[in-house]
Amino acid sequence: MSYSDLYADTFSWKAEIIDPSTVEGVKRFSELKLDGSIQTINDTLGSNL
Repeated sequence: MSYSDLYADTFSWKAEIIDPSTVEGVKRFSELKLDGSIQTINDTLGSNL
């Protein structure tokens, strides 16, 4: 796989802010994980504290 293959889809994504402290946020996050939209989770909260 080439560099261009990895980043060919760079412009089709959209940032989405999800509040995990709400029922809606938990539901939306679960939906995105189940449908494959979320490919990587990078939680750095612990290292930032």
